[in-house]
Amino acid sequence: MEEKFNVKWNRALIFSVLFLAMVILALGDGYKGVLLPIIKDELSASHEQIGFLNSAVSFGNVLASLLAAFALNHFGIKKTLIAGYLIVFGVMISFLFLPTFGVVTAAFSLLRFGFVIYLMGINGLAATATSSPGKMLTLTHFFYGFGAIFGPTLAGFFLNNNIFTWETIFPATSVLVVVVLLITLPTKMPQIKSSAGHSQEEKREQSKVSIGKILRMPEVWLFAVTASFLGQLEISTSL
Repeated sequence: MEEKFNVKWNRALIFSVLFLAMVILALGDGYKGVLLPIIKDELSASHEQIGFLNSAVSFGNVLASLLAAFALNHFGIKKTLIAGYLIVFGVMISFLFLPTFGVVTAAFSLLRFGFVIYLMGINGLAATATSSPGKMLTLTHFFYGFGAIFGPTLAGFFLNNNIFTWETIFPATSVLVVVVLLITLPTKMPQIKSSAGHSQEEKREQSKVSIGKILRMPEVWLFAVTASFLGQLEISTSL
């Protein structure tokens, strides 16, 4: 009886992690579109600087995608999630101390880096936590949509009513990052499994594929180009 309770409790924790982490990600993405015009005016940024910020965010996105795959394989889901949370938390707090647009650009790039690090962990968790990974991944990204709907509206409300400024809205949201971190710590996370059912640690040597071989696969380039267009559209419009 106690074991069944523990299993159900752990599933509830996993569900909470998926929901809250994706909502935080969506809120952060939604805030940017509302905040950037204000930041541009207050810090007297040019259109060229805005374009560079957009490119810097894309760079953080790509770099995190590469490193997150390494982190998942070598450190597991939980440690990858925690690393992403800590980066996001630190960057959100730093918005209290950003004196120039150049530093703001670095902050947005690092924020996206941290978000993508833990997003890869979330995707890994959703894909391995249940026997229906497709349904869980769909539900997980529904949580993102939930936050994306309310993020811009909340940001507009907070700013319009002087509840928060562009410098304080991210630090205030960092409280949610602390909450999801505290939920994640006691949660038992599944190991990433290979197609044969063995852990990645057990199958690492057999599953090694050279980067050169990967780059020679036409489908990889097709996926890369498609994802690049979709990612750029998403990031550009959110900024």
